[in-house]
Amino acid sequence: GTYAPRVNSASCTPCGESKVTPYLGSVLETECVCDVGLFHQPAGNCQRCPPGASCDDLGRQVPGQAEGFYVTNSSGVWEVFRCVSKVACVASDDLLQRCAPNRDEDALVCSRCASGYWQWKGHCTECTSSAGILPVVLVLLGFVGMLIATYYVCNSPVTRDASSLLATSVSFGMMLTAVQSLSMLGQISVSWYSPWSEIMNVMKLVTFDVEVLQLECLADGVSTISRYFVRVIVPIFTVVLYLALYLGSKLALRNGSTPWAWPKTVNSAAQVWQALYISIVLVAFLPLQCYQHPNGDSSVTEMPEVICGEGDHSVLLGMGIFFILFYGVGFFSVCLWANVTAPRLSVSWPAFTLFTRFLYYRFRSDRWYWGSVLMVRSFLIAMVPIVSPDNGNVQVVMLISVAGVFMLAQALILPWKTYLLNAADTAVLLMLVLIGAAASAFTQQESSDSGFTAFILLIFACGFLTVLLVLGHGILGACRVASGHQPPANMDCEGTTTDFAICIKALGCLTEDNTAKMIGSLGYFDRLVIKKFLATMNHELHVGIRHDSKRISISAGHLKEVRAQLQATRSLSTTMETPGQVVL
Repeated sequence: GTYAPRVNSASCTPCGESKVTPYLGSVLETECVCDVGLFHQPAGNCQRCPPGASCDDLGRQVPGQAEGFYVTNSSGVWEVFRCVSKVACVASDDLLQRCAPNRDEDALVCSRCASGYWQWKGHCTECTSSAGILPVVLVLLGFVGMLIATYYVCNSPVTRDASSLLATSVSFGMMLTAVQSLSMLGQISVSWYSPWSEIMNVMKLVTFDVEVLQLECLADGVSTISRYFVRVIVPIFTVVLYLALYLGSKLALRNGSTPWAWPKTVNSAAQVWQALYISIVLVAFLPLQCYQHPNGDSSVTEMPEVICGEGDHSVLLGMGIFFILFYGVGFFSVCLWANVTAPRLSVSWPAFTLFTRFLYYRFRSDRWYWGSVLMVRSFLIAMVPIVSPDNGNVQVVMLISVAGVFMLAQALILPWKTYLLNAADTAVLLMLVLIGAAASAFTQQESSDSGFTAFILLIFACGFLTVLLVLGHGILGACRVASGHQPPANMDCEGTTTDFAICIKALGCLTEDNTAKMIGSLGYFDRLVIKKFLATMNHELHVGIRHDSKRISISAGHLKEVRAQLQATRSLSTTMETPGQVVL
């Protein structure tokens, strides 16, 4: 850090602040260079390297670019931007070669491919002769085929039980929900490693990512606004396609075949919107997802060349807010209104159920409202990426909280028509919880984050308050029983006894055929309750009364034993039967 201009000098001259000499015996002031972590300014002083830049060696004249960052110099001011894709921005000392091969060097954070290339999975691939037209045609044909299949599946005859076709279509819808949820994970602030990063890129297809269409090959220089507009109008394009298919069926099916019905067409379009609700809301939210650069600016996560609050962002933000209100709020409000008014309008307006059957044909008749609950769940999942965009910890905790709450509600209410479908939906939510927990290992730890801490404390407080409420309810009930204000649980059955006697008397008046029709018209869960009730009552009538049974309940494991006991006593019961008497 010193030099001596003359030989055998009695003292050495310090180089100055933040400057060192690369070796001993320096004799010239020009041999003083900036230390590691600094670079040389034109004015002669040393300046600290900007965050994200590379100054790992002595005597730096300009900052180098570290991998995953993009360095610019505007009017002598050095700025560093963080790249969304680390493979797009390479480590370089030459600011004319900052991007990976085949990328546009002038595009901020190397976000675009060079002319003649298209972007897929973070890499730029050369356009072929069929690129652009062929992918668009294939995607369009596949999409139309999916719309036609949806019309016939979601408008098939509805029964109280889940048919094989219904169970298959609902399972496919659950798989689609799972894929959309995984695509959302690719947008949160988590550094996924291989192979998870590749999986997340593939899942982006369900969020209408136009990369697969190779638009860069079809029309060079497609603007950011145009690409976002193409993605955000896909749901509207779906409605236009359904309208064209409806009119086409009216014209083509005049020779006796049944053309498409207008209520069923509307129901099919709404079904597609509800099935893709997570993706629809995710795309609408894209302009609100801004991540921060080391220089203090922010970029839109999916469109990093757009600086938040500047240039095209105002247009994108206006479009995003409009479509959030149109899709996220407007469509949900219509569905909520349909769910609330369904019990009344389904009676006064029979066609109402044809227009809105997408909301309840998958669920038990007493859980007809669950379609709106699913949309709330989807909306909250889609909101995860915009909550604290730079803090993956908060996003992961919110994802686990949303999935956990709805998994609990799902397990308690069992809204789907069969146990298998309920188990499948619970498994999807459990998958989100487990992946969210695993994602916490890929997040960067924040030394101090008051928002994250407050969120964790709020969750802890809610759980603790729930336990206190349950405990307080139990203590209050015990006190009321002890004081005589409330009968014990086993004595509070007077109303049940009366209703049971009336029901038994009414059932005794039915013929066997009428009883079979009545039970056959019930849903799967209703018949399951009747089976459990009959097993319990048969055991009490044929075994429990004679042996002074103290059994509290009967489990599935004891059903074989109960049935064996019933078989042994059935012949005796038959001989005791008299006309008009009901034998359980």
